[in-house]
Amino acid sequence: MSPIVILGAGHAAYSLAREIRRHDKNAGITLITRDSGDSYYKPNLSKALAMGKTPAQLVLKTRPEQETALNISVQPEQRVTAINPATQSLSLATGENIEYAALVFATGAESRRLALAGNASDAVLHVNDLDEYRRFVERSQAAKKVLIMGAGLVGCEFANDLHSQGITSLLVDPAAYPLATLLPNALGEALEKGLSQIGCQQFYSNHVTELNTHKYGYQAKLANGEVVTADLVLSAAGLSVDTTLAETGGIECGRGIRVNSQLATNQPNIYALGDCAEINGQLRPFIAPILPSVKALAQSLLGNPSRIDFGPMPVTVKTPCCPTVACPPNAKVEGEWQINGEAGDLIARHFSNGQLTGFACTGKATAEAKTLQAELA
Repeated sequence: MSPIVILGAGHAAYSLAREIRRHDKNAGITLITRDSGDSYYKPNLSKALAMGKTPAQLVLKTRPEQETALNISVQPEQRVTAINPATQSLSLATGENIEYAALVFATGAESRRLALAGNASDAVLHVNDLDEYRRFVERSQAAKKVLIMGAGLVGCEFANDLHSQGITSLLVDPAAYPLATLLPNALGEALEKGLSQIGCQQFYSNHVTELNTHKYGYQAKLANGEVVTADLVLSAAGLSVDTTLAETGGIECGRGIRVNSQLATNQPNIYALGDCAEINGQLRPFIAPILPSVKALAQSLLGNPSRIDFGPMPVTVKTPCCPTVACPPNAKVEGEWQINGEAGDLIARHFSNGQLTGFACTGKATAEAKTLQAELA
């Protein structure tokens, strides 16, 4: 009997395999991945320096350990070249064809590459997996100053993490303040102040246009004409989903692989979850949506079709300089923010037609996050 085949070996892929195995001890499960197959917790990448963890210490279980623990097969360093829904099979770059009973994309997303002028555009580092993190750590050993392009969740967390090692960060972002997609202005300014207090230099409503080598490392020209230098340049400009493989199988794609509330694509027995999935038109790039996703999908794969129930999912930002929790409203929900608190201890409540539809809090006010979550409509 053909196995359930999962493409990927990240948190979503192994969590799904674990959930399937919890309900069925004998179902065939095969993971196919382009990397080593070792498992690690991706959110730890942006706080590993402060944790005192080396890249090797971030590995939770090696591929053989996962295979034994979950009674699964993992094929590492393999590239899938095509999918054929008619025969329920896929092709590997080696020429091998593999049949599947069900196919699940858990391939994640890739770091968005920014188009930069200059002779050092290829020197920009990205940290979206363990291999990239290893390269970053090696290059940062002698660094005193790191330019980070992007002041979203990852950029802010890395700025805080680098500070723990005595490394100064320069944050550059087109938005007017950090975490602009998650926070209202006042709380973004509180985080900005917290980052400033740890020595982070910040350049908002701005972006890097040109990057060149320099006697002190790299020289970056900003859109406003300002020039800054750094030893390393890290891009934290968001993620994009590579849908090329899915499209070979006639799978509908948009910003990600389009799926419904059961994580099913338009092709029979093909699903997607995690960063690569566009669920009912919405990308859910954070770690929290994975748990309800794998619980529902495991049931569906085992013959009990189940829909995902996404409750409120606050995002905790790992920035000790200004603790932050955000649970923004759905982008389609109209309403207004109400801000309470003082200094850096703020609570923002988003109301729509008198109902609480989102919240954010900073500083000591993050202690109220669970209470606010319980009050959400």
